[in-house]
Amino acid sequence: MHAIGEACQNGELQGKVSLVAVISSREGVSGIRKAQKLGIPVEMVLRKDFPKGYNGVDAYGEALKSVLAKYSPDVVTLNGFLAKVSEEVICEHEGNIFNQHPGPVPDFGGEGMYGRRVHAAVIIFSRLTERIIPYTEMIAQRVSPAYDHGAVVKCAKVEILPQDTVDSLQERSLPIEHQLQIQLLHNVADGVVKEVVSRVPYVCSMDYAILNQAKRIAKLLYPNG
Repeated sequence: MHAIGEACQNGELQGKVSLVAVISSREGVSGIRKAQKLGIPVEMVLRKDFPKGYNGVDAYGEALKSVLAKYSPDVVTLNGFLAKVSEEVICEHEGNIFNQHPGPVPDFGGEGMYGRRVHAAVIIFSRLTERIIPYTEMIAQRVSPAYDHGAVVKCAKVEILPQDTVDSLQERSLPIEHQLQIQLLHNVADGVVKEVVSRVPYVCSMDYAILNQAKRIAKLLYPNG
């Protein structure tokens, strides 16, 4: 979010894209302070204030719709926004609501897969399969009702080095992930958002049991993401 805010105010998106508001689903996240420092309005719509389960998703969606209506944005991007977005919100902003993800989708996506968990799962999967995986992917995609199953519209590869740890891979990936967000907004402003159709499948069908094991281990190793 901070990279987008700076790009809009005094960087490559200046005069092309305006960041009208930041909505946070959690308290105490660094993005709130960064947005306030840039003078961007912040709206707190806390997921914890709503019930769990499908009813809570729908109720939370109504609250999001109300805040979004206040600002009438042309495009919505979920940058580190972890709360599930209701199908009604997605439909209301159909074609103009995007997510980012720090790993190959949909294989390394899904509920609870975010942050270091994703990088950990990629590395663990490589080691469990004893297969050299040369790269991971930073992704921008359209939001769909199922986690991380939307059409990919931007993709950038990040080399996985033999000596990589989860932290070193994340450190190299973050700047590329931020740049991808900015490139996406360029595409949106220019009306040239296109689906990426030439991605090579990351996981073979025979490897899904290992993939699920890698994701479970990653969640245990990084309980806070």
